[in-house]
Amino acid sequence: MVWSSELVTRRSLLTSLVILSVLLLSGLATGYILLRHEPEAYAQAAVPPGPDREVKSEEFDRKIMTLVNDIQCEADWQAEFTEAQINSYLAEDFLRSKPFQLPRHISDPRVKFRPGQVIIGFRYGDGELSSVVSLCAKVWLPRAEPNLLALEIQQLRAGAMPLAIKLLQDELDEMARKQNLDIQWYRHEGNPVAIIRYQADKREPTVVLKELEVRAGVLLVKGRTLEPAMPEPVKGEKTAGR
Repeated sequence: MVWSSELVTRRSLLTSLVILSVLLLSGLATGYILLRHEPEAYAQAAVPPGPDREVKSEEFDRKIMTLVNDIQCEADWQAEFTEAQINSYLAEDFLRSKPFQLPRHISDPRVKFRPGQVIIGFRYGDGELSSVVSLCAKVWLPRAEPNLLALEIQQLRAGAMPLAIKLLQDELDEMARKQNLDIQWYRHEGNPVAIIRYQADKREPTVVLKELEVRAGVLLVKGRTLEPAMPEPVKGEKTAGR
């Protein structure tokens, strides 16, 4: 049997279209699987709902309030938070906190602490099209100045797919301007590093973060307030010199 050139061309075109469709579907399926991948650290950070989570959320809330008060009124202060307390708060009382509403399409934020390393994750999107965005960063206090915090971004992913760090840089810069922070960027061994200056509008900081220690499951902060507020005198109490 002799095949006409036109028939051969049609068969070749049909075969090519079938192969292209298979490759396209395979690529979409692979991309979907990668995007839907839930990082192990994110899954491990989840705290099951129940009374224990409510208690840990309240513990974190009390510790934060105590820390804020100590920074304002005490010369030296410190606080220790467990990732279970933080994640419990993020799943419980944080949702009812008006000043810290999450942007639209972002839900279920969680943190994971490893020695010298912080992993932050959240779910972006809804339903079957949602993906877990995770950020892995090394944190430390530079010794050059007392009011600096260094954040080396080691990994940024949606599911198992890498994301462009530039997207995060723009978001951090915008957030920093609103919080009186200044960010300078440089690269270290190929990773972007953010040098964050707090109390950026002050020549000399009034609050100094002296120690930031990230251990497995625990975050420890220590600092000093250079100009603590004077405590309010008790009613009827005589002040010095009177």
